[in-house]
Amino acid sequence: MNHSSKKVFFRQQPLLAFTYRRKGIVASPFGTTITLQPHGCRILHQLSILDDVLDSCSTMGRCYYRTPDAQCFLENDFFPIVKKYAGYNTRTLNRQLFLCILYNRLPDKSKVLERHRVVDIIEEKESTRVVLADGTEYVGDLVVGADGVHSKVREVMWERANRKIPYFITPVL
Repeated sequence: MNHSSKKVFFRQQPLLAFTYRRKGIVASPFGTTITLQPHGCRILHQLSILDDVLDSCSTMGRCYYRTPDAQCFLENDFFPIVKKYAGYNTRTLNRQLFLCILYNRLPDKSKVLERHRVVDIIEEKESTRVVLADGTEYVGDLVVGADGVHSKVREVMWERANRKIPYFITPVL
């Protein structure tokens, strides 16, 4: 992807037109930090967002292994070695701040729907419908489940996978 196509990529109409925020707000206070691995940094760089994120990050340095009473029993240069081979550092930052940075870079914020909950996904021959709790339905070609750790999208897709191939996906307890 060359530099000029990177900017076009992020500004084009997304394939999935809407994001549903089940917890209700774009940058909820749930969770504390997020760790960006080199492959994530590479994607943010391709989308021309990495510089915004780096201004708010801490770089991971040496790696320490500790006993339950906090005594260090091993340390190494794991993260600098990752950078040497992957080209990007492993970084951490506040999760809420990271979501705000991503949201602020969206060209069309009207496509993010807050306080909505997915209740069903209906696969049809030529399309897929997403049904929300208020009865609203959206039709598209692709559904991407990025609706959190207790994802309704994941639940529906795993249930269907297990129906086709029993015990294909182990349920999370």
